[in-house]
Amino acid sequence: MKRKLTRTHAHAGGAAFPRVSELWMTLTAALTLTVALTLLGGAGAIAGKETAQEELASWLEEYVTEQLTAAPAAGATVLVGKGDELLLAGYYGYSDLENGLHTHAGSVYQIGSLTKQFTAVALLQLEQAGKLRLSDDIAQYLPEYPTHGQTITIEDLLYHTSGIPNYIGAGKAESRVWPGRRVNMTDWRVELLPEEMLAFFQDKPLEFNPGEGWNYSNAGYYLAGLIIEKVSGMAYGEYVEEHLFKPAGMHSSFYAGYEQLVEGRVRGYKVGEQGQLLNADPMSMTVPYAAGALSSTAQDLYQWNRALHEEGLLLEPQAYRKLVTPGTLDSGQTLPMNYALGIAAIERDGALSLIHPGGINGFSSVLSYFPEQQLTVVVLVNTYENKSPTLADAVEAAVSARLLGGGLEEFTTR
Repeated sequence: MKRKLTRTHAHAGGAAFPRVSELWMTLTAALTLTVALTLLGGAGAIAGKETAQEELASWLEEYVTEQLTAAPAAGATVLVGKGDELLLAGYYGYSDLENGLHTHAGSVYQIGSLTKQFTAVALLQLEQAGKLRLSDDIAQYLPEYPTHGQTITIEDLLYHTSGIPNYIGAGKAESRVWPGRRVNMTDWRVELLPEEMLAFFQDKPLEFNPGEGWNYSNAGYYLAGLIIEKVSGMAYGEYVEEHLFKPAGMHSSFYAGYEQLVEGRVRGYKVGEQGQLLNADPMSMTVPYAAGALSSTAQDLYQWNRALHEEGLLLEPQAYRKLVTPGTLDSGQTLPMNYALGIAAIERDGALSLIHPGGINGFSSVLSYFPEQQLTVVVLVNTYENKSPTLADAVEAAVSARLLGGGLEEFTTR
């Protein structure tokens, strides 16, 4: 049973609703940390364990504070869990700079490409229910989609081996909208029908024959979402809510656009040319869709890791093995990053890590799981940086290295 968390707030001095300029000039002093410690051994825990947890919390506060200031970034949430024990949850900085609102346990972040593992699990569920096979040709479910004379399987979509170009960076001349990350166009903000999204990439030539190359492509996961809808008879968001969120016990996760009222929704930011924080460009969630449209909390993502990797609540053993086993090209070569189905299975200083990053306008994130140690690390940041590694990458690598006793370089994944 998870122990109830207690939180202490260290509020910054000054007005309750400070101006953004004042906030940023005093960000280091004003950073709010809410650290929740769950001692490993309950009331009778030995002092050594308590001290170790306190040292971890103190180190994490100092490290994340420095990282937020240097990035810069508005706020972050970091959670560490081992099995059913929530070891630490830290809430740093601001969820809303303009209104002076601090991050907290209920802060809901957009999680970007962490969505991909949810899409992959949904398709594996449909396969184990006998409604499709991942080896099926996508033309069986999307007969109007042009495959340019090639056989593209559902697996190809999930492994990024389809050859379909990524619609991020596909060009703006081919359609009235342009769903790239750095182009200032108001068309981002409108609800896009599937045929409008497909116009970005469906008529472009394949980058390689399916199965013969690898290129990270959000377009593949967009098509995967359409297949989920076709086979299940449910909207993508409805399927995820009913078959993934509910059984995993994820009560604060959503497939939500900007119109819905979401309690705890965090505002996203970007870094301007002068290094200042600005509001992120809005983007309709019909653009990332099944490739990156979900929102969640750190606690819910911890619940997801437990339900998926430890409790077997979402997939049967055979389907789970398929989820986490790296794919191969037709040549037999293992995919880059040991990429599996929406998750990478990477050896990091001798420790297997099931990991995926997420990035979307205003947000970056990392979710990792170390099976042997039953260790979950969640990092959510409400600022998008157009660089690699991101702040979220750096924090996850540092936390994982510290907990597992490895070198930082070995834990950095990109």
